[in-house]
Amino acid sequence: MKWDAFWRLFEWLTNPKEAHGLGDSIRCQLLTFAFGESNTLCGAMREYPVSGQKDGKGRFIDFALAIPSFGNPTHLILMDDIGAVGSGKQQKLKSLLEYSARSRTAHPNAKIRMIAVSDAKDSKELALAVHVLLKEQAVDFTAADGWRLLSLQTMGAWIRDAMIQRQEHLSEKAKFGLEEILEWCESH
Repeated sequence: MKWDAFWRLFEWLTNPKEAHGLGDSIRCQLLTFAFGESNTLCGAMREYPVSGQKDGKGRFIDFALAIPSFGNPTHLILMDDIGAVGSGKQQKLKSLLEYSARSRTAHPNAKIRMIAVSDAKDSKELALAVHVLLKEQAVDFTAADGWRLLSLQTMGAWIRDAMIQRQEHLSEKAKFGLEEILEWCESH
């Protein structure tokens, strides 16, 4: 699975009205991870325009979630993948720093969390990847208010827990799809 497909599936998983059978479990896990609370009144959007342009020519983040809405958020989550290590990742992290600044300007009263999702195997590897990619900016990245690092393995654990807790709500088709997503998260 590629990152683009992952973000489509993640958007699906955070929508409790979809037929995955997990209700708002994944969205609540994300909100708890980001803010320590699981307010379910929120909106989610893939390809969120952080530059304010809506004509397709602006700057976009892979996934965003806003409480209570994108029009006037009190809380805003901006998520993007950074991978473990590789070419182009340093530029992506610099772009995330820019998106964070733009979002703080656009929503000065909102509590904003930037979440960098990685396929690094554990939190130490993930933190090392960030330091390697940002080099001299790594101190700013780890000290910056509102930044969180999230591994695919953690997201997989959220899916596994939700599947166990809501197993009576899962169709066979949903189980099959969720197990595929879970396997991808756990294998990276």
